[in-house]
Amino acid sequence: MAFTNVPWTSPETELDANDYCSVCLLDLNEGGGSKVKGKCYLPIKSTPGGDMNLNAMASAAAYLGKMKVAPEARRKAAKKLRSLYRQADREPPAMVKRYAGE
Repeated sequence: MAFTNVPWTSPETELDANDYCSVCLLDLNEGGGSKVKGKCYLPIKSTPGGDMNLNAMASAAAYLGKMKVAPEARRKAAKKLRSLYRQADREPPAMVKRYAGE
């Protein structure tokens, strides 16, 4: 998996709902129906298939506690984010570890 450290800007306005949800850590859309951007949280890539953005990961870590989602959804996102930090050979922030259940 490739990582980049370029300055981060959310791609929400540049991507359609399907692509936007695919670059997010958490997609709460149900079933195979149409995607809604408002149910996707914590974008970490600029484009589908793009590199993971370390600055986006830091932004996602800071936003974990502010999301209006169920605790289990927050835990799921935190676990994914923790895994990504470790794949990037970086120590996950304390908040990520806490929400992931460490």
